[in-house]
Amino acid sequence: MTSSAPLKDQPSLLENEWVGLAAGIYAEACSGLSYCFAVYSEHLKETLNWSQTQIDGLGSSKDFGGGYGVPAGLLYNFYPPWVSVLIGASFNLAGYLGIWLTSLKLIAPPYWLVCAFMVIGSNGEPWVSTPVMVTNMQTFPTERGHVVGLLKAYLGLSAAMFARIYTSFFDGYASRFILLQAIGPFVVLTAVMAFVKPYPNKHDTEPHEIEKRIRWSYCIILILAGYLFITIVLSEVFVLGVATQRALTTIMIAILFLPLAMPFFGRPRYKHVSSDLDALNPDDEESSTLLQEEPVHTDKPVHLEMPELTLYESVQTANFWLFAAIIGAGTGSGLTIVNNFGQIARSFGTSRVSSFISLFSIWNCLGRLLAGYSSECIVRAGLPRPIAAVMFTSLMGLAILLLATGASYSLYVGSVLVGLAQGAHWALMPVLTSELFGLRNYGATFNTVTVASPISAYFLSTWLTGTLYDREAAAQHASQIDPPPGSEHTCHGAVCFQLALVLLSCVCAGGVICGLALVMRTRGLYRLRTKTSESEEY
Repeated sequence: MTSSAPLKDQPSLLENEWVGLAAGIYAEACSGLSYCFAVYSEHLKETLNWSQTQIDGLGSSKDFGGGYGVPAGLLYNFYPPWVSVLIGASFNLAGYLGIWLTSLKLIAPPYWLVCAFMVIGSNGEPWVSTPVMVTNMQTFPTERGHVVGLLKAYLGLSAAMFARIYTSFFDGYASRFILLQAIGPFVVLTAVMAFVKPYPNKHDTEPHEIEKRIRWSYCIILILAGYLFITIVLSEVFVLGVATQRALTTIMIAILFLPLAMPFFGRPRYKHVSSDLDALNPDDEESSTLLQEEPVHTDKPVHLEMPELTLYESVQTANFWLFAAIIGAGTGSGLTIVNNFGQIARSFGTSRVSSFISLFSIWNCLGRLLAGYSSECIVRAGLPRPIAAVMFTSLMGLAILLLATGASYSLYVGSVLVGLAQGAHWALMPVLTSELFGLRNYGATFNTVTVASPISAYFLSTWLTGTLYDREAAAQHASQIDPPPGSEHTCHGAVCFQLALVLLSCVCAGGVICGLALVMRTRGLYRLRTKTSESEEY
């Protein structure tokens, strides 16, 4: 070990960890487009003359592709991170191009092949998110909650940004939007993939500089989310022309360039640390921590207490299955709402699906930020982080019950609350995975436990919600004296989804019970870690 040396200038741009975070932001901003499914699901349903059960099956294929990241996790350590990003970009391009060709009837594939296209396209998400999450949690070990919340917030906001583009340039042309969904992310991801990599801790930024840049990063996304919310309000209150809509979208794109300033924001000073330290090696984290003059946060020693379980060891623990149950109940119910947004809006008598998707996406983003911040406060208070998961699963259940009332305002408020709860779950899951099972095998463990989300969404969306909707649609069709052609798959009124929504809220209640069990099992661990942190500080 070397003694402390004079403060040095900041490293070159290519070795600046904030470049890696900015690259991760742009990668995640293109990785949440599965939430845009409701924008074009009604178009596919009408063009292909599908039933609601078939549409829900396609939506479940999207969820399975987006949630099945086991190969991405298992293979992550065998090649550089940029390879994983490139694979994800290629999957996105290939899959959504197939959906686009199908929507134009340029090809006529069987139903199973359309579902396969959707699986391939949405499966690009875990291939991108895995390297982004792992590299940034390694680069910023003491800011995991904040950094994960920030990155996941951009993923949550991506649907709102692309819905804004749809409203401005493609409104009424859903097929063109699908083409954008195929090409746009591929271009962005290939541009930033070289910067998605671990940044060795050769230059240890002073604590207040880290906090200052984190605050700057949060300010940017709050500005972006606030701006998008204002554009939704303006679009709902006033009739905006095409030129105005496109001008608003241009401003949004300009705001998106602000993260590029992160590597240059302020003039941080760096304390030189021995070059033989590698923060990316979990075995060296203890020596790295001891060399620092003072801990940045009270949760600094958290990493010393973390178990480092293999995937096989993780699945043998009760914590793994309780965690999977929370994921299945909370995010599975949320994805079911997202998959049926188009039809829920139509049953309420409105066709402004893009507005509700934007509302959902904005609050999805804010939920991720809120979960990252609030869960850090919970941990610093000596309480288990799973308490936050219990809170947001409860919120999901209440939001779904609100939608079940069929009140005129429920679609707006429900979109907000479901988005908030859904985003919070996805921000908590990476951090909880690293804390409960360790970071060494994070990719494999995280992508395995989160398979609970698409599996749950499949049963809740296709078998439950889609079946009940089609049953009610058939009943309404049979009761009409002279029903219009094609109406056998269309249902009107709050009754279309009412029973399904009540049952979904019951599923969330089951998730809350599992969450409370996980809280009880981990309360001693978090209390011990907090005491360890305090002893390290003093």
